Amino acid sequence: MALSPATQELKEGISKGVRKAWWGFLLLGLVMVAVGIFAMVVPVPATLGVVWLVAFLIIAAGVVQAIQSFSVPGWKGTLWQLLVGVLKIVFGGYLVFNPAIGAFALTIFFGIVFIIDGAAKMIFGAALRPNDGWGWILASGIISLALGIWVMVAISSAFAVLPGILIGVALLFEGVAYLAIAFAARRLRNRLQDA
Repeated sequence: MALSPATQELKEGISKGVRKAWWGFLLLGLVMVAVGIFAMVVPVPATLGVVWLVAFLIIAAGVVQAIQSFSVPGWKGTLWQLLVGVLKIVFGGYLVFNPAIGAFALTIFFGIVFIIDGAAKMIFGAALRPNDGWGWILASGIISLALGIWVMVAISSAFAVLPGILIGVALLFEGVAYLAIAFAARRLRNRLQDA
């Protein structure tokens, strides 16, 4: 029995390994969706988790940089490398014990990113203007810009929850994408077994 063109195209797009391990993608997707929903429902602990993760990454980078500063004998940059490494360790430690400062900084960062993204999309949408879809890009830019402005205006009340909610949304959508891959791979595997 010959495969339909749609099934053949799907087969070429989904590797044999993915078809065999579709359940792994299903499990990953379910976990990411669950964690994403949890982060959106309880955003303050999620925000703290993100801040602490960033803090520990900064500390790890500082430790590696401080150790690396001694790896080249006679190098004139040793003292500066060591100083920067120690400053990273101190800053990361500060964030661990003062996560509100980190959450505040992350919220400012997200607000700036939304504003820049919104302005860029609005310019891009206007540049595409008689082509189909330009209005969607422009609308997306307006929404991003408005969200960025809202974040900056409401920062005193949003900094404890916004990073957690954004991480939750990102994990939710990534989880849904993995679920889609899992179900497509399973369908294709079943079709190929039937053929």
